[in-house]
Parts: sequence; C-alpha cells; structure tokens
Amino acid sequence: MLDITARTSTPLIANPSSDDFLAWSPEGDKFIYASNVNDTTPNFYTNNRLFIYDMASHSSREIATDFDEDKFVTSWNKKGIFFMASQKTKAGVFQMDPSNGRIEQVSLPVDIVGNASYTKDGSVMAFSGRAFDGLSEIYIGND
Repeated sequence: MLDITARTSTPLIANPSSDDFLAWSPEGDKFIYASNVNDTTPNFYTNNRLFIYDMASHSSREIATDFDEDKFVTSWNKKGIFFMASQKTKAGVFQMDPSNGRIEQVSLPVDIVGNASYTKDGSVMAFSGRAFDGLSEIYIGND
C-alpha cells in the first residue's frame, strides 16, 4: 500500500514465491492476483494459482482450484472474471463467477483464441483467434 503523505509503501501480498497483480474488481475493492504462495521452485512448470484479495478485510481466498490449466486473466467486470486457458489442443476464454467459483467456457467461433478484451461494462468483447486450419482474425461480439 502506497502512503503518499508519509512517502512509504507496504506490500499487501508478500509470499516467498512471485506474486503477480492481474486485475481490479469492477468496484475497486478487491483485486485478483496469481501466486505459487510458498513454493518457489515450480514457478515455470506448474499451473498458476489465483487469489482474490479483499481490501476491506485484508485477506485472500483462492479461486478456480478445480480448473487444471494455467489461467491468464484478461478482465474482471460486472459479468465476472474472464480468463484464457488451453483445453487439450484448443485455447479458449472462460468466465468465472467470483461469488461461487462456477466456471463456464465462452462459446466462440474459433479453435484458438490469441487474446481477448472487454469494454469496461463487459457488454462487448473483442478477441483475436483462428481455426486450426486458418489464420488469425479479429472478432467483436456482444452479449
């Protein structure tokens, strides 16, 4: 936490492994981060772990524990947390409800998603992707 008046900073998350900020909640009272917590050895060969930090309670809770792949968070908006992940030979976008942890794959007309982004209110998504036998294109879709 940065205190501009005192010119001091204090880490909110300080695990022995690396901790990476990913996104703010839509309300700005929580944020999502990735960490391997106490395990400093597998940073590059195990699936990442995601946590939500609550600014009011100063506590973290792990999320998406049953999802067995690396998760690359692209957005947290009023519709949920969106992340990209591989599933066998496909790469897709997934939506997670942060209140109950339920994860659903977003239905898209491509086999491999390259990147995805949402408008601030979550009503429009832009993404790049391709079929297995094609080249990448850019798509825009509404809910």
